[in-house]
Amino acid sequence: MNTWIETNVSAGSNGAGTGNGAARTDGTQRAMTEAMLKTVMQATWTQGGSPSMVMVGPHVKTVISGFAGIAAQRYQAGDGPTTIIGAADVYVSDFGSINIVPSRFSRARDAYVLDTDLLSVATLRPMQVVDLAKTGDASKSMTLVEAGLQVDNEKGLGAVYDLSTS
Repeated sequence: MNTWIETNVSAGSNGAGTGNGAARTDGTQRAMTEAMLKTVMQATWTQGGSPSMVMVGPHVKTVISGFAGIAAQRYQAGDGPTTIIGAADVYVSDFGSINIVPSRFSRARDAYVLDTDLLSVATLRPMQVVDLAKTGDASKSMTLVEAGLQVDNEKGLGAVYDLSTS
């Protein structure tokens, strides 16, 4: 993802090489702040995006859950125990509501501000099942597909890079 996003980026000092298919050079790590997120969200919206998701690693998810605007919330479930809500799953901003989605598959030091309508899967070879050689009574097969990420409008996406992970 970070080789696609070029326009709406916040990076640490010495971070370079974003977008245009270039590999990133990581910059100095820094703590995630609400101001960083708001700046990238505004830039993304200004460039024509309507961000609906912020995809983050687990530490950054906990940092966002601790932003100052989140009030201590509790609810009583009948006669059962009280539940304390300590996570933010939706961030309501000046530019719309955005889901905060933890991802164990993206880099923990990156936060992606995404308009999912501008992303799709490009299929190079459609999914198919191919039979393989039998071993005794065991029939074997494999599922084969070639696909990749298609970014329809890079300017509608954003990223906050070089975030601390602990």
